[in-house]
Amino acid sequence: MASTTPQTTATATAVDRLLAQMRAQRARWVELVPATEGGVPAKRVQILRPPEADLPDFLTTTPDGKHTLSAEQRHVEKYTIGWDGITEADLIGPAGSSEAAPFAPALWAALTVDRMAWSRVVAQALLDAIVEHRNAVEGDAKN
Repeated sequence: MASTTPQTTATATAVDRLLAQMRAQRARWVELVPATEGGVPAKRVQILRPPEADLPDFLTTTPDGKHTLSAEQRHVEKYTIGWDGITEADLIGPAGSSEAAPFAPALWAALTVDRMAWSRVVAQALLDAIVEHRNAVEGDAKN
């Protein structure tokens, strides 16, 4: 059995830190419902920009044979990683409390199939994130 030395532990910690920073660079918040003047906080979700390796999954072919980017419900579910301001009442209606609901991918999936407006907002945000990233990469390549 391999032993863990302080050096390998330090390396693992540095790697974990770098991976977390790389993931954080792909994360962004998407507002679903703005905050109200009455003090009700905004409802928002956190998404991850899909990595470049996943981009073929977003490509669709139009009837005239051209390619375009498209985000579907499965993408909305897969790349949403958290939320803020979502309450039990948002999930189950008036029977729910105004307490914050814990994020879980299964809850998000169940919520968005009944709130397609929210799903469309997140789908568009995913596409925007992909395009912004591609533009930045292409801009860097030109410099």
